Amino acid sequence: MGLPIYDESNERSARQMPATGTPHEQERALVAKNLAGVRRRIGVHSGKGGVGKTFLSANLACALAAAGKRVGLLDADVDCPNVARFFNIRDIALTGTEEGRIHPLEYRGMRIVSTHFLTDDPKLPMIVRGPIKHKVLAELLSQVEWGELDVLITDLPPGTADVPMSSMLIGALDGIIVVTTPQKESLMDARKSALMARDLDVPVLGVVENMAGDAFGSGAGASLAQELGVPLLASIPLMREIRELSEQGQAALVERDELRSLASRIGAAAMGEESIDVRRRSFWQRLMDR
Repeated sequence: MGLPIYDESNERSARQMPATGTPHEQERALVAKNLAGVRRRIGVHSGKGGVGKTFLSANLACALAAAGKRVGLLDADVDCPNVARFFNIRDIALTGTEEGRIHPLEYRGMRIVSTHFLTDDPKLPMIVRGPIKHKVLAELLSQVEWGELDVLITDLPPGTADVPMSSMLIGALDGIIVVTTPQKESLMDARKSALMARDLDVPVLGVVENMAGDAFGSGAGASLAQELGVPLLASIPLMREIRELSEQGQAALVERDELRSLASRIGAAAMGEESIDVRRRSFWQRLMDR
């Protein structure tokens, strides 16, 4: 028996998410109402895992917060969330209301939500199928008290199905930033994520090449950006200092003077502005933010 065919000529199927049967007009309306106070909604995506999407999402969020923006950060990797681990946040649970609304975690001047905070033991695997991932994402977008934000950054999981598709269909993203590393496999999958976004009418704001340098080479990001007709926002070098700061839960693109211009350029693209003034936070400010 063959797979069922999703027929866009059928009015009922055209209103539904493929493989889930969820009428996404209703979900889009709920999300739009809940995110009415959010000025910009930006996704960070790549078709391939391990390229640094969480690294970039966290650094971008910190950079925009350091520039005085009101920032939300949604970890949309439902089953393998990493944002909390990046910031070394442990043993924190989100609070809610009697009506089932969720309060985001206030951390370093940002509002953060992740399924990491919703599980009894984050070290155990969360084994879920695609339709459940879609439902969880829809609830995080429509039931979290995001409030007034200048930008909501969504750290998307790899691939071109399930959660990335749901985010683009119901999350009304203003654009995505595509992340790649110099290897050809990463470039191929990053291209797929960009083409997926365009197929779903989500603008590609630019490309970031991560882990560039002698070990892996460089130039793939520039090549992909030229192919897509979008700017290369940054080529982030593979540096021991970046790894060490990341392991400490710090944003290397904010803390390292020579990298802050990259954060400014990426942040400006995310906000649709000419420039973003990213300022390094002092030791005492960082201490108080913890």
